[in-house]
Amino acid sequence: LVDPIPFAAEDDDHGHEEEANAEDEDHAHDSDHTEDPNHAHTHSHSGDDPHFWLDATRMGRAAHLIGEELTARTGTADYASCGAYLAHELQLLDAQVREILEPIPTENRKLVTDHAAWGYFTAAYDFEQVGVVIPGGSTEAEPSSADLARLVETIREIGVPAIFSNNAGTTRTIGSVAGDAGTTLVELYEGSLGPAGSGAETYQDMMLTNARLIADALG
Repeated sequence: LVDPIPFAAEDDDHGHEEEANAEDEDHAHDSDHTEDPNHAHTHSHSGDDPHFWLDATRMGRAAHLIGEELTARTGTADYASCGAYLAHELQLLDAQVREILEPIPTENRKLVTDHAAWGYFTAAYDFEQVGVVIPGGSTEAEPSSADLARLVETIREIGVPAIFSNNAGTTRTIGSVAGDAGTTLVELYEGSLGPAGSGAETYQDMMLTNARLIADALG
C-alpha cells in the first residue's frame, strides 16, 4: 500500500549468490529500534525493496493507513487521529529534508553506498544511484576484485566526492574502496536509529541527520 519498488536491476546483474537460510529470511530492518552496530545485514535483496522508510512521504502514508486500519478493527477513533497527525508531521519532515538537500548541485546528486538500500531515497529526493560496494545486498558478501575495480574507476570518472556506509558497521571492503578512489567515507543511519547523543534518536532525527550528512558531503 506504500507503492513498493523492486530492487534496482544492477543489484541482480553481478551474479552474486544470496544467502537464503530461514534466519536471514525472517530478519527485516526495523527503524523503530536500535540495532547492534556489529550486526551485519544478511537478508536477501530480491523482489520488492523493503527500505521504504528512507522516503518520509511513504512513512507518512503508512502512518495514515495503519491508523485507519486500527480504528476500523477496534472502533477507537484515536488511532486514525494519531495516524493523520503523524502523516502531517512526516509531510513537514519531508519538506525539511528537501530543503536541506536542495543546495546539492545536480552533478553531485550521485550516490555510492555500501549496499542496495537507498532506492526509495534516490527516487524521492532526486538522486541517482551510480554504484554499490556490495551489489548482492548483504554487507557480509564478498564482491569480486573486478567488481571493486570497476566501481573505483566509476567513482574516479564521475568525480563522486563521498561514498556512504551505514551504522550497522563500516567494513574493510568499503574503506578500501574509498581509499582507492580517493574519496571520503561517510556513515549514515540506514537500518536503525542511533543511540543517545547521536542526533538520530528518533525517526525524524535520523532522516534530518542523514540529509545533513549527505548535503555536507556532496554539496
